Amino acid sequence: MTVDAFVDGSFDPAVGRYAYGCLITDEAGNEVELCGCGNDPEGVKQRNVTGEMIAAAGDTVTRELAEKIQNSAVAVVTIQGEDRNIRVLSNLMVDIREYIEVDPADLKKIGLGTEVYYPA
Repeated sequence: MTVDAFVDGSFDPAVGRYAYGCLITDEAGNEVELCGCGNDPEGVKQRNVTGEMIAAAGDTVTRELAEKIQNSAVAVVTIQGEDRNIRVLSNLMVDIREYIEVDPADLKKIGLGTEVYYPA
């Protein structure tokens, strides 16, 4: 199955707001529209026009998906709960093994773990 995603966004640091929109379509003509806006200072600071789409509305956040989000160094994630949206703030720590090949034992020798700070 082929799925196409069309993503657009904008930001205006002068007024402290950003917005995004996404249209996802499949071969059968099904469409999912996602959009939103915000004024979170961290979101505005990223100046990210296209945004990162890691999951879509209705997706279940599994451990695998949560790790993918964590290792993407995304600063803020909004999760759709049963009765409200939940904002999760990241500490911007990622598993360095997602970026480079390294033996954890070698990291331990120099006093590091596998989790490192990765500012986006």
